Amino acid sequence: MYKDAVNNYSDMGTSNFEPFESDITSGKNLSYWLASNAPIVYKKLEKSIETDVLIIGGGIAGLTTAYCLAASGQKVTLVEDSYIGSGETGRTTAHLTCALDDRYSELEKIFGIEKAQLAANSHVAAIDWIEQTVRRENIDCHFRRVPGCLFLHPNDKYETLEKEYEATRRLGLPTQMLSAVPGISDEEEKPCLEFPDQAQFHILMYLKGLADAVVRLGGEIYTSAKAEDINKTGATVSGYQITAKHIVVATNTPVNDLVTMHTKQFPYRTYVIAAKIKKGRLPYALWWDTGDPDSKWITQPYHYVRLAELDEDHDILIAGGEDHKTGQADDEDIPEEERFSKLEQWVRSQFPEIGEVQYKWSGQALMAVNKTVNKTVNKRKKSILEKV
Repeated sequence: MYKDAVNNYSDMGTSNFEPFESDITSGKNLSYWLASNAPIVYKKLEKSIETDVLIIGGGIAGLTTAYCLAASGQKVTLVEDSYIGSGETGRTTAHLTCALDDRYSELEKIFGIEKAQLAANSHVAAIDWIEQTVRRENIDCHFRRVPGCLFLHPNDKYETLEKEYEATRRLGLPTQMLSAVPGISDEEEKPCLEFPDQAQFHILMYLKGLADAVVRLGGEIYTSAKAEDINKTGATVSGYQITAKHIVVATNTPVNDLVTMHTKQFPYRTYVIAAKIKKGRLPYALWWDTGDPDSKWITQPYHYVRLAELDEDHDILIAGGEDHKTGQADDEDIPEEERFSKLEQWVRSQFPEIGEVQYKWSGQALMAVNKTVNKTVNKRKKSILEKV
């Protein structure tokens, strides 16, 4: 039933804004990834078992952990209470980049050049690892290397790009300053910081390949398997006991710590739309603006854009942004339901050749409280200095 439903929704000739089965996705609307890929389903747990490592969560974190451990010879069991990728992983836009939301110029200032360089190198290595895994496991997930382009928000200053360029070069990243933003008509004579050799993929197709590799390596995956009563010796899953030497909780936020961890997190909601565009009209690339420095939100919401392969004649342009702290959308007098329209207006101003919006969805990102507190303090210091 679910496969037939997804096949019906994957018809790109109709808009897909309808609520969908909660086992497939955690949100109200179906993402493009979930619409273009059959639900990733494995067997249900029907007895108590023992394992070396129990992994709770079937997103990219859980499956990557399972794959690495299974490849090293560990007996691995992964459980997911819905379907593989049904949480926030299936609601991403699947950018693979070493360009961070926290600018390298800020990381270098706070932590020093060596630790900032470690952050840069780790992200470069992560992209390389995914590419190697795609090749090693022969995963058809539309992986491709693309440039990433960071350009200025209208309220931001050239100094932001210049400082980031200088910092990335000191850290060994091969960035370069361009005089125009490739592919964006409204930004043709505006500067851009290019991060070469970034990447993109189809996240659900990648997860399917990774999950199949886990099973081939001897691991076990159970879907529609809800973990409860998690403790040092295992967990109760769908009424059965899984006993384990080690437990990894790889959910978006820990399900076994409903107080301590939640007090250390700030959730933010981000919005995404997807529309067809004729193939060849835009280069394959990743685009982001620097974010609004005047925003009331500490995260300085920014827009992010990429292409995905669709068919012989069309690509699909996927764009996100209009973030706000979860539950506080009305603080800006912009209700949640209007965020998609606001996002579409921005996208059409930058990419006027897109067609009708086919998909829209939202996702949630979690920010560390200490990060947001530090940004609040710095923002207040800056405001005070500007008034002096």
